Amino acid sequence: MYPPPIADSVSSDLAARLDDQFFTGDPSAYFRARLRALLATGASWSPEDKLTAEVQRLLGPGAALLTDVDPRAQQMQVAVDAIALRHQIAEALLRLLHAILHKESSPDASLWVALTDTPNAMKDVIKEAKAALRDGPAEAYEQLGDLLLPRADVSDVLTEADEIEDSRNIHIEWVNFAIKLMLDKDPDLNAAHNKFKHGMAIRPQDDLLLTLMPTGPSPDGTVEADVLNGPQTAALLDGVTAEFLARRGQKHGLELTQMRTDPALAISEAGALMITHALLFHRAAVRHFAERKVPDHRKIATSPGCFVGGPHPGKMRADRPFALRFPLSLPLPPGASPKPQLFWTDGKRQDLTIGKAQRVRVVDTSGG
Repeated sequence: MYPPPIADSVSSDLAARLDDQFFTGDPSAYFRARLRALLATGASWSPEDKLTAEVQRLLGPGAALLTDVDPRAQQMQVAVDAIALRHQIAEALLRLLHAILHKESSPDASLWVALTDTPNAMKDVIKEAKAALRDGPAEAYEQLGDLLLPRADVSDVLTEADEIEDSRNIHIEWVNFAIKLMLDKDPDLNAAHNKFKHGMAIRPQDDLLLTLMPTGPSPDGTVEADVLNGPQTAALLDGVTAEFLARRGQKHGLELTQMRTDPALAISEAGALMITHALLFHRAAVRHFAERKVPDHRKIATSPGCFVGGPHPGKMRADRPFALRFPLSLPLPPGASPKPQLFWTDGKRQDLTIGKAQRVRVVDTSGG
């Protein structure tokens, strides 16, 4: 397919043929399959399933460790996997954008090669992608909108000008959300993702309940059930919580973060990022084959469609607290609080003063 001679660099002809291959693939199919697998994780393995039978044959008695998984542990892992997959799709979106922006300045280069050569560090990917955008916020915004949804190409899908602008704006919001996932340090979601990848240095748990009550326990050490479950009591952490250690720099002390997971939200956000990635990829494929014939027996991935009216990142759920960070050792980062900090989904955070631990008893005074 790619015969010699080997040259010092990739020729424009070879670059075009490489991209013929690249753009007749469908990277979103991989992400769709991963997301679908998370949704189906609750189902048990069937003895009649061919894959299960082959694993049992190859692995022998050890296969029982795979087929007989505690459903509780399985659901906790779904929560962590959803966050990790959301992060992976966000990274794929930003690396593809970086490659597309840099190919614009080198039309004869291969986008597949450009994607292969993106920097290792995501902060460098984002920095270089921003530098490749046109000067001026309005010009950069227009350029990004054209890469996602060129106005002339979507008239058959969206007929109203305000719908086109709305859709462009929503998908750009999801690009910015991907950047936030990679760069946000409060809490450090990128650290959580890396801890998951590198040896599972993250602890999922479903037995932690942390609530904020309007009043403390009575002098006799009791808490009324009506108060504990009342409308003025807010759940800070419940469901599945992901707990991890991290440093905000090589010279800084350890911090422990407890982060509430929401599998449905993480999967939905991952899905929105996946659709934005698929849209960016599809438009790049259309541009590539504008003056080239699609290879025989192949086709480009169909458009995933586009968002109109939503969903918007950060607005799928009502605002609520979702993470607690505890400093464990010195030195603290510059300006960091020595107190535990509570983080909310709308970006605000607050210091907490935690008193001495005490054991209390919940009592039912309703008479029911």
